Amino acid sequence: MRNGEEKQGKNKRIANDSYKGVNIPKYLCGKSEDSIDLQISSLTYVFRLYQINALGPFLKPDEHHRGFYTFSYATDQYSDWNTSLSKDIFICNNRLNRIYNVSEFLEALLADPYRVLIDYPKNKFRAMLILSGPPTELKELPKLNKNDHFEFIILRPEDPDERYVEVLTILASLYREHRVSIQLKRKLALKVLSSQREKHPLHVKFTKNDRASIIRTYLQKLAFHVQVERIYRATLKTKQKHLRNALLKFSPPELKKLDNARKWTCSKKSANMNTTPKKKQLQLSALCESSPKLDENIKTSQIDSKPRRQSGSIEPLESIWASDTNSDTHFKPSDSESAASSSSGSTRPFTSEEKKLFYDQSKMAVRIRIERERLCLT
Repeated sequence: MRNGEEKQGKNKRIANDSYKGVNIPKYLCGKSEDSIDLQISSLTYVFRLYQINALGPFLKPDEHHRGFYTFSYATDQYSDWNTSLSKDIFICNNRLNRIYNVSEFLEALLADPYRVLIDYPKNKFRAMLILSGPPTELKELPKLNKNDHFEFIILRPEDPDERYVEVLTILASLYREHRVSIQLKRKLALKVLSSQREKHPLHVKFTKNDRASIIRTYLQKLAFHVQVERIYRATLKTKQKHLRNALLKFSPPELKKLDNARKWTCSKKSANMNTTPKKKQLQLSALCESSPKLDENIKTSQIDSKPRRQSGSIEPLESIWASDTNSDTHFKPSDSESAASSSSGSTRPFTSEEKKLFYDQSKMAVRIRIERERLCLT
């Protein structure tokens, strides 16, 4: 019995010693980041292991662990890797998973309150491909998947602002699945750069920590905008349909009274949202967190075809968090704000106050959803 225990302990020591000469990636950012060569090899491995380019727009809840998520895949949209690596024989096993520290990669990618936003994990991985310098052991950067816009890019901490803007808005292909204007992206990037300089006015050049903070903040702001715009456009489309159906039931004099009442109600709701005390907003957040329907609606619910009671609450917007489309790319031009407000002569366009109210409600819905995820992660 004793000899068996000694043999088992010896085998365990041999197994542990076999990893002593291997650099294990930690997937950290800033000054604690892994070496460039290690980042390239580890990110290439996990990219192929989890088929990052084939990820669906949303994560799906883990059936066995509450509060955890797993990857979902849009296999109908991706038929091939379209990469120079596809011809290689990809080998993956438990030993390689430990060497490349796969569990730590999942933690770095998914332990993020923004993870519930559309296409966020996929684009966070794109952000991880932005390297702080060139590799030392490789003559050139390897190609991952150019067709699906997954490429290694170099952005040095000391690079000028224009290089930061170019990488963040164009070269990194962040949120390229969605129609976001280059002007808005540049505005976001410049705002993030300016904010980072204000935090450290004594820094002549950005450090690695500054660089990591800039990339992370820009990604989160862009993700927030995309999700808000998605909910806002879906809300306009739904409310326009309800309004058009309702107006058909009224005569012209009744329409005028209804229009005046609608404008007055909207102004009152907007004023209430702007003057809501902080305590009341926190109560609203707590109310939304306690709703048992929200977690189910995040991934699978579609736009409700039944008219909803008009209210200032953001709860109805949670039901259109995800529609039956996989990306905003599928939205037609007729779904845009301008078309939704003036597409038919038989309906009255939404007023600017109404549009602002819908947009504020959309932002509130996204903020509450992010904060709920933040609480789950603490």
